[in-house]
Amino acid sequence: FAYVHLYSGLDNKRYAHFDWYRLTSIDDFIAMGFEEYGADAQLLVEWPEILEPWLKDKLVCRIAIDYEGLD
Repeated sequence: FAYVHLYSGLDNKRYAHFDWYRLTSIDDFIAMGFEEYGADAQLLVEWPEILEPWLKDKLVCRIAIDYEGLD
């Protein structure tokens, strides 16, 4: 399990894919130094709810995925 995966796009931009499912607080996020990624990379975030205060000043596009027809 990894909290972050880094990618380089064909456009030479950096992308950081975060899975924050296991973070328990915004203090964990800051202690791990994750806020530094926001300076020079596009962030793709799964489970961003705990970090709403940090994301409020960022340009955010939210995508919700729902499943239908599963028993």
